[in-house]
Amino acid sequence: MKNFELHIPDCFRSTILPLLFVTGILILSSTTVFAQKKVEILKTDRLEGGKVNGQNIRKLIGHVILRHKGQTLYCDSAYQFISKNELRAYGNIEIMSDTLKIWADTALYNTDDEISHFSGQVIINNKDVTIFSKKATYYFKTDKAIFPGKIRLEDKKGTLRADNGIYYNKTDSAIFRGNVQIADSTQYAEADSLFSNRKSDYYELHGRVFIRDEKNNSSLKGDYIQADSSGYRQLDGHAFMERIKKDKKDTNFVWAHTIHYWKYDTTYIFKAYGNVHMWSTRFSSISDTSSYADSTEKFILRSNAKAWYKHLQLSAPVINVKLEQDTIRSLLAYPHPFAVREDSVSKRLNQIKGDTIYAEFKKGDISSILVYPHGEMLYYTLNNNKKPDGAIQMTADSVYMIFNKGAVQRVKAVKNINGNYLSESKDIAKQQLKGFIWTPKLRPHKPLENLKRRLPAIPDSRPFPLPYRYKNFLEKNKTKTISNTKPRPTQHVP
Repeated sequence: MKNFELHIPDCFRSTILPLLFVTGILILSSTTVFAQKKVEILKTDRLEGGKVNGQNIRKLIGHVILRHKGQTLYCDSAYQFISKNELRAYGNIEIMSDTLKIWADTALYNTDDEISHFSGQVIINNKDVTIFSKKATYYFKTDKAIFPGKIRLEDKKGTLRADNGIYYNKTDSAIFRGNVQIADSTQYAEADSLFSNRKSDYYELHGRVFIRDEKNNSSLKGDYIQADSSGYRQLDGHAFMERIKKDKKDTNFVWAHTIHYWKYDTTYIFKAYGNVHMWSTRFSSISDTSSYADSTEKFILRSNAKAWYKHLQLSAPVINVKLEQDTIRSLLAYPHPFAVREDSVSKRLNQIKGDTIYAEFKKGDISSILVYPHGEMLYYTLNNNKKPDGAIQMTADSVYMIFNKGAVQRVKAVKNINGNYLSESKDIAKQQLKGFIWTPKLRPHKPLENLKRRLPAIPDSRPFPLPYRYKNFLEKNKTKTISNTKPRPTQHVP
């Protein structure tokens, strides 16, 4: 033990020096036994005996340095509770070990349980993260930290904040709750709670989840989102995805019960389940499931699928939608699809059905429709004055229709042709093929809800001024240049 002093007035030296000599031996002897079992005193300016609430203590005052099980503690002063194996430290606290560093204003440490309660300007640091809070409890046996109040976590990737949380140092995993926010240079996320394992880059966000990905011009929302290092995202409960096209001229929306999303380099894939709705400026759809891949530019709609493009509605168990540069190139529907195309002038409903329907588009307009086999059609005609003029109803093994600027230019039927012309009449507009499906009210519209964050931005500043010992640590490790490293006023025990 270094720098140990006993201050004795001269007038008392002759009378009590022998007694103090004996008492000093007892104190030093007791301290030595205590050091062997619990805490080693490396330095203190002054050591005194005393009592607090009837319990025997040792007061260590001034430049205190202690060691316990590989951890070195620095502070301004400390109490050692002899009977309880309890240590209380005050002022400019710093705890150093091979894997962990802690700074605080006060600490209460139980040497048996190895549990510490910190308060004030609390900072916990390992090689990967730094956590700031005003209160923390650390379990040294299990390397677990509990933060009952607001916390801020920083690493090389970005910053996290939450109202409270638990951090597991050994596994580099955590549970955060209450207005959780994560931000880095390209992404922002918020939720009611978060579970994460940073080593495996695995995250679960729960409750009012919102993610904004600036790099990919997309936003995600749901009751629950799971994410990992592969670029995989799973959204559950009121799942919503917004993706702005590269030219920023159009935006695609997908909402469903569940959305799975993969991102590989510049390619992304999504699969959606449960009352799936999709909307873009020209195309919209509903289905029980839906999937899309950037590499093929193909949507696949399955089960109770309906797709709308301008005045066309297509219904079928399966609908494949092929895109080309974000514009529809073709539609393939089977089995037993039903297509309805509303005439823009007469508002009458042209109808086509069969085992399979294949439609092609050019420059945003329909160019052809092929129905095979067992094709059937009902097509309303116009006279030279663009007025309704009856209809053509026909069946054949296959029906091929060619369009020009949205109007039928030619119809070709192959094998087993059976058809007739229906003269114009009052009730002709009510004609329907068997299995008629026309549900314009189900057509999705552009969501009124804009996907936006609900919480204010994470502040750039830390929640309190940095302790001088922490600043010295940063300077020593060249983490960043920090000025004004003068120590705070010494804080002795109360």
